[in-house]
Amino acid sequence: MRTIGCRIVMDRPETDRRDRRTSNFTLIELLVVIAVIAILAALLLPAVSKALGRGRSTLCLGNLKQLGVAELSYANDFADWTIRGRVLTNNGTSTGSEAFFHTIANLKYAGPMNIRSKKTILVCPDDKRPEYNSSDRYTPCISYGTNTSVTQGGWAVVADTNPGSSCRDRHRKFGDLAKTLKGASRSVLLADSWSLESDGIKKYFILRSGGVSAANYEAWFSEELTPGYLSLRHSWQTATLFCDGRAKLVKGPMMNEYSTSSSYVQWLNPDTRDGINR
Repeated sequence: MRTIGCRIVMDRPETDRRDRRTSNFTLIELLVVIAVIAILAALLLPAVSKALGRGRSTLCLGNLKQLGVAELSYANDFADWTIRGRVLTNNGTSTGSEAFFHTIANLKYAGPMNIRSKKTILVCPDDKRPEYNSSDRYTPCISYGTNTSVTQGGWAVVADTNPGSSCRDRHRKFGDLAKTLKGASRSVLLADSWSLESDGIKKYFILRSGGVSAANYEAWFSEELTPGYLSLRHSWQTATLFCDGRAKLVKGPMMNEYSTSSSYVQWLNPDTRDGINR
């Protein structure tokens, strides 16, 4: 018994040394582990980034749906009219500084709202520069533009001019859209919008022709002026609210299939065919 006990005492240090020796990482093993982790991270990060992008797109569409409810609430109170892009003043003979987002905020159709805050339904989560003009108290932090082919409202535009397929500014009732070529379900009401002026100030809160030709494919992917002031900020897609209250992502660019020489984005006009050339 004494011998066995002695053997156990003598064997234990040798076993401990062997366990310590086998549990240590070598430098090569450590580098291999780090390399594997780096590879896995490289593979997973794009998927995570894509998932986060989809989440931001979903939030943006949610913003537009809430704005759509506000628009329909206004129509219910004001004889079915859409909210005019640029508010009329002087008994309807001129336009003022206020626009459609002021109407929504002032009448509280989307609840209390500070239009200068970046945390409202007026701001898209993917808009990196939501501030329009910090020096002007009338302009908000906004990421969406109203389609003047439906809501009119350009500067100094107070009445319809040449109604029809060539008309860029026209104020309509929601019920009138059923009589158009596109109908309410394919007529754009609001969509992602922005552009930079030459002085670096972000604009616009309207959607119409302007800046550069819609036939210029490269212009759609610039960070400066884009046709119609439409923004393809969601992986080259535009978050769009249609006049029937439906919000969805629409793949750009919106090329003019039926009028390739025109700078006007035919997709915005309810009186024309889609005009989107894929």
